Amino acid sequence: MTKNVLISISGLHYEVGIIKNIGAGAENDIIEVITPARYVFRSKKHYITYEEFVEGFNGSIKNTVIISEDKVEIRKKGITNSSLIFENSKINIAKYHIPYGELNVGIHTKDLRITETPDEIDVLILYELEINGEMISNCHIKMKVTAVS
Repeated sequence: MTKNVLISISGLHYEVGIIKNIGAGAENDIIEVITPARYVFRSKKHYITYEEFVEGFNGSIKNTVIISEDKVEIRKKGITNSSLIFENSKINIAKYHIPYGELNVGIHTKDLRITETPDEIDVLILYELEINGEMISNCHIKMKVTAVS
């Protein structure tokens, strides 16, 4: 994989109790980002870094996605600070710092799939999201990292 990549991240949050399968439900929050990124492979892990600008705020968020054989970690630094960890059949708790305060975020990963080819990495994460101890939604993230020639 080259140093320069494109990362595509799409996420969907389903209202609790509405959905059993991806794609169903009408009132869902869809988020999608496609942006240039930098790629490095070291110590058996893929590191993808990119900068995110948030409308209405001065500054940015530096994102680092770390993909290993059985885990995905998303680190955010800047306007928002957090380290979210996704591991199959595990619950991970994180502090999520936003400009308005701090949230305790629980992530219960139901399924994590990572597929690699020489020029592409595909990731699918299905998880339940809790905020401050309350179940908020069922979610999924699809990520695709593609080499830029």
